[in-house]
Amino acid sequence: MTDIAARYRRLAARFTEIAEAVPDDRWDAASPCEGWTVADVVAHVADSQVDFLSRHDLLDGAVDPDAHPLARWVAVRDRFQAALYDPEVADRTYDGYFGPTTIGETAETFYTGDLLVHGWDVARGAGLGHLESLPADEVDRVRASMQDLPEEALRSEQVYGPAIEVPEDADPQTRFLAFTGRRP
Repeated sequence: MTDIAARYRRLAARFTEIAEAVPDDRWDAASPCEGWTVADVVAHVADSQVDFLSRHDLLDGAVDPDAHPLARWVAVRDRFQAALYDPEVADRTYDGYFGPTTIGETAETFYTGDLLVHGWDVARGAGLGHLESLPADEVDRVRASMQDLPEEALRSEQVYGPAIEVPEDADPQTRFLAFTGRRP
């Protein structure tokens, strides 16, 4: 298994743990993503991965768009993971949003970060304070991977909002979330 596949698996398991912990009465609660409920965030994570796999002809079967967001997430998570386990697929090149890349690199730079940030969004919106803590090594890795990305792309619609200023002595998770436009 590649490092990328292992990282995706760990972060997907964490995201799944958070989504499965959402109480039935909290799916419609507001999330930190303006205008989105907890259900909307989980659906967004699932649907963005469905879209990516579909564009690369890697979706072996439909993911029911009318299913509960958690069911959609689990269905696409397993398909995405299978794609990353296959070196021929993970190493496949294509012209990405930021230029030539591979499916594995896209998982590494975008989708693992998406799981990290949106896992926090779901935990915060659902009132799962005990699940809001982010893995420190992943916070550092994802933040470092964003350093070379163009600011206009990072702040574009459906990516991250404007960075929020925090005190210089803020912990790394707070600084990271503020960088993504979230108020921890």
